Amino acid sequence: MQTPKDLRKKILCATHEALISVYGLNYADLCLQSSLIVKRLLEIQGIRSKLIFGAVCTLGIPENGNVNDFVWFGFWGEGHHFFVCTEYYEIVDLTVSQMHLHKSKSSKKYLQLPAFFIDGAKLSTDLILYLPEISTLSGLEGDELVKLQLAITKAEEFARTNEISSTIVRNAVFDLDDLERMRDEGHPWVLHSTAFRKLEIPLPSWVINRIEQLKNHGTEKNAANRKHRQLLLDRAKEFDKKRCG
Repeated sequence: MQTPKDLRKKILCATHEALISVYGLNYADLCLQSSLIVKRLLEIQGIRSKLIFGAVCTLGIPENGNVNDFVWFGFWGEGHHFFVCTEYYEIVDLTVSQMHLHKSKSSKKYLQLPAFFIDGAKLSTDLILYLPEISTLSGLEGDELVKLQLAITKAEEFARTNEISSTIVRNAVFDLDDLERMRDEGHPWVLHSTAFRKLEIPLPSWVINRIEQLKNHGTEKNAANRKHRQLLLDRAKEFDKKRCG
């Protein structure tokens, strides 16, 4: 089972339109709000999902394409990231496509990543690695909560229009064929990802330590989110095997 592809497209497009309507064109630091909107749109369709808090580590490729400037890119340590995992173990992450615009990354110009709404088992950990945390952050309050409610309402309205933005869809990965399509179309980040992986740049130490912690996570007594995190844990372990192999 999986979320129908047309519905996945509609949810990403409706979330994008709602975010820019309420918050503006740059929603790079709104991963929590984006994830809560996605969760609500899935709920309307009767699809259960889990809000996941943690780290994300992916390929940071500079606009100039210089391999000497390739770095691991994302949020870990003091940083954090929210995304959604559906009951079908699909990973949903819209704001990762705006990571290059985030204020913490403004010192250099990086290529834009695609958004993801894909079966987590198909998502290569050589491209992007999600590392869930045990704890979660508190919710929004005050004006931020009011804004979120407005954004959710707008997303619901956008979803009912049945309009799918070709721009958002063209920069989103729904299955592995989309990565091939992007490569054929010359998507800069996808094209450079092959060269990045060949360099075998060592992972940040924090990420390596977190992978080690996740390998023993199965013994945790708190199982509230374990079912929805299990796939993510397996992917972390798989990455560890590749790194050590």
